[in-house]
Amino acid sequence: MKQFFVRIGILVTAVVGMVACSKNDNDQPGPTHMRWVNVVPNLSFDIYSNGTLIVPKLPFDSLTSYASGLPSFYNLQIAKYGTSDTLVNGRQQLQSGLYYSMFLLPDTTGGQINANKVTIATVTENTFAPSVDTCKIRFFNFAPYTPPIDVVISKDGRTRPSDTLRPFSRRIYNDQSVSSSYTTYYQMFASNLKINLYNDIDSSLIRTIPWTFDSRGVYTIYLKPVPGKSGKDTFDFSVLKSTTGIQL
Repeated sequence: MKQFFVRIGILVTAVVGMVACSKNDNDQPGPTHMRWVNVVPNLSFDIYSNGTLIVPKLPFDSLTSYASGLPSFYNLQIAKYGTSDTLVNGRQQLQSGLYYSMFLLPDTTGGQINANKVTIATVTENTFAPSVDTCKIRFFNFAPYTPPIDVVISKDGRTRPSDTLRPFSRRIYNDQSVSSSYTTYYQMFASNLKINLYNDIDSSLIRTIPWTFDSRGVYTIYLKPVPGKSGKDTFDFSVLKSTTGIQL
């Protein structure tokens, strides 16, 4: 995935948000951090803070680095690239010491991807790096029209119940927006593993994703739509990894 690195001194977030208070040991406010991820096929976005363009032309399947700023209230506007067509316009407080990821997602009003709207999913990234030999993962379904997904992780392709982990069940499109438990990380031993995605309705295997999970790594795995296609077998995936050994 191509990354666009943004060096800015202001931070913004959307009307939706999952935030919590955080202070450092001496009660002095620390910076707050935000990055943006575009998961909307065929659309690029311009992102504004207080009327100033801070992220130009963020394409599908790309993300920014973390921008940092003082904890405060910020205004956010997200528009289609090169137009005044504002799809998001909101104001919210960002808390000290927290890291946020804002995912720009397809709007599915009317049973199809709506090119004139966008859905926002803002999640916090804060979790301590795990102990040596283990890693942490979490899973989001950002691909519309998939069936409920069961995530089964196996080592060396083994599929016996005793050889597998089943950390995520019945994950549907954007379900983390209504249940905070779906944003939590699952800790497991780091290894070369296979992520098997099953249809929860009929238990059929949809896709297998081999991946190497590094010791002390913190991973976010998410499904994304394939431009111009829909259906259970047409989604793709991305894996985001935090910097090892820091609090994210």
